[in-house]
Amino acid sequence: MKKNYKHIAIIPARKNSVGYPKKNRIFFNYTKNFLKRIKWFNDIYLSSDDLWFKAKCEKNNYHFIRRDKKISKSNTSIKEVMIDFVNRTKID
Repeated sequence: MKKNYKHIAIIPARKNSVGYPKKNRIFFNYTKNFLKRIKWFNDIYLSSDDLWFKAKCEKNNYHFIRRDKKISKSNTSIKEVMIDFVNRTKID
């Protein structure tokens, strides 16, 4: 049996950037415009500990995944963020 696969985009956006404060808020519109031009994603998810993004996600029809503080540190790897994302969304 053939599966129908969906293409998803995952935007990791931590709240407190060490080197460039609020950079993810600043770059959100650039990322949004880039993803709009691509047009082949079925769903877009944003993983963050910053609730500022929640309204932005609702407005743009993105899924907001609230990231736990324990994986919102400057030394958190992208692998940890992706594992958390998969566990929270149950996407297979």
